[in-house]
Amino acid sequence: MVEGNASAGRKVFKECRYFHSVKKEKHGSFGPNLYKVVGSKAGSAAEYDYSMALKNSGIIWTVEQLDRWLANPQALLPDSEMVYTLESARDRKDVIAYLIAAGKR
Repeated sequence: MVEGNASAGRKVFKECRYFHSVKKEKHGSFGPNLYKVVGSKAGSAAEYDYSMALKNSGIIWTVEQLDRWLANPQALLPDSEMVYTLESARDRKDVIAYLIAAGKR
């Protein structure tokens, strides 16, 4: 169960829009598209060239894994390319709620 606020998460996610999109089939950003990311296998979107660490991680993006990832991606997968961290637990919950809501559009 996600306790976050999707509307607040949308505002926090503005920092990420240069790298990621949550719109279906929108590509061309520096990072992978995050449409329907919750529940998907890490490193599996065909349009993005992931690091080997992420491709081979076996991670499924559950709410819990996304929270760990957003808190400190390098702690979860040291050889991954993402270095941005979201220190606030509230912001992480809100962003995850936003990702879930965006995946339902």
